[in-house]
Amino acid sequence: MFIPTKNRMGYASSFEDEFVSAFINLCNSKSDIDILELGAGYGLISEKVATSKNRLVVNDISMEHLEDFRNRLPEATAKCVSLAPGSFPNDLSFQNESLNVIFTSRMVHLLSPKNLIKGINLIYKWLKPNGLLILTADTPFLGFIKDFMPTYLKRVKNNHKWPGKIHNLRDYASDRKNELPRQANFLDKETLQKVIGDKFKIIQASYVNRPDFPDDIKLDGRETIGIIAQKVS
Repeated sequence: MFIPTKNRMGYASSFEDEFVSAFINLCNSKSDIDILELGAGYGLISEKVATSKNRLVVNDISMEHLEDFRNRLPEATAKCVSLAPGSFPNDLSFQNESLNVIFTSRMVHLLSPKNLIKGINLIYKWLKPNGLLILTADTPFLGFIKDFMPTYLKRVKNNHKWPGKIHNLRDYASDRKNELPRQANFLDKETLQKVIGDKFKIIQASYVNRPDFPDDIKLDGRETIGIIAQKVS
């Protein structure tokens, strides 16, 4: 399933790459833990970890998306799920060291560099000691922005801090402009590892092939980057 979001912030997918699977398997193997999904869209992934044995908080900027998610849950499960509408990181607040696992799929590349750094710092504070951050993000290696590649490669050569930053995304992806935000900060492996590695111990980092993407979005098997990182005291 690969569908546009209602707020023109890209696309939601239920595809289980290795990082999504790691999140689902971890949550379903534990009990009495506190879980947060950021930027959950329609809650297609959260739906797979929503059980009565754990406490799940689901965030999205769109309350309409969150209501769609809640309405799909059985009543007994819904009682163990909290909705947290708002824009990450500026609209959200959780107690320090209150969460065991924080997950976000294909959302952080929509943040400005300033908000990305702020968000990673908040995630670190919210996680309990040894807590895990599992995330994926879209990269510059996308077919529908292939005309941006020369700019990206030049920035990499010049050691630009944010080589995947695009201020006019809809100009590059004119066929999908009605489904996309105006700007994005696409993240390659090196950039994302540096941002997260400043606070966390990185356990795993790798590119992810996306067979679920439409043909015009696919490029070379590096469409998404995934990271699992641990808060080490």
